[in-house]
Amino acid sequence: MTIAELLAYCGAHESVFVDNAAGIGLTAGQATSFATATATAKAAYDAHQAKMQEARAAGVEARAALAALRTNLSSVLSIIRGYANTQPSPAAVYALAQVTPPSPPSPAPAPSQPTDFRAELIAGGAVKITWKAPNPSGAAGTLWFINRKLSGESTFTQIGVSGSRSFVDTTIPASSGGGMYIIHGQRSNSVGEQSLPFVIELGVSGPGVTITNQFTGDLEAAA
Repeated sequence: MTIAELLAYCGAHESVFVDNAAGIGLTAGQATSFATATATAKAAYDAHQAKMQEARAAGVEARAALAALRTNLSSVLSIIRGYANTQPSPAAVYALAQVTPPSPPSPAPAPSQPTDFRAELIAGGAVKITWKAPNPSGAAGTLWFINRKLSGESTFTQIGVSGSRSFVDTTIPASSGGGMYIIHGQRSNSVGEQSLPFVIELGVSGPGVTITNQFTGDLEAAA
């Protein structure tokens, strides 16, 4: 039996019990006591429900007031930070306001290791190389350094720098048959991991170029 059912049942029987006490085995005092208990419980429950309604209304008001306070605080702190940035000593402004100064931005991670190379022979005998290297959002200003070693050479030589994930090698000799490449990225002073060496071979299986990954032996033909 729910509270509502209990109160309804007792409310419907209080006068019945009082009016018919002797005929149902109750004393007048017992019937009256039941009626009093019913009235007291109903009054207490109604008062409780009213207070709960008031509390809900107060909760709505409190949440609205707290939201307004958060907005106000955000605006005030923004003004203080903006003012501090125009002063010779921002730290002094923050100390005076007893506000924690903003933390310096975390440096962006180093550029990713280049992978998934593609090459194509373009007009004039140059070779266009493209690659993939996912970088975090907003990490602009990455430069890619291209190093090459031709057959007969013992060391890699930097042959160019690119601001995008592609590079056109216009200096590869047609007679070289191709070359080995290593590429790495750099953003400011942050140097990324260099790629695995890969070989570009000219005309291995007909016109065009072939990329050979020296570490996996995979062949990827490109027109």
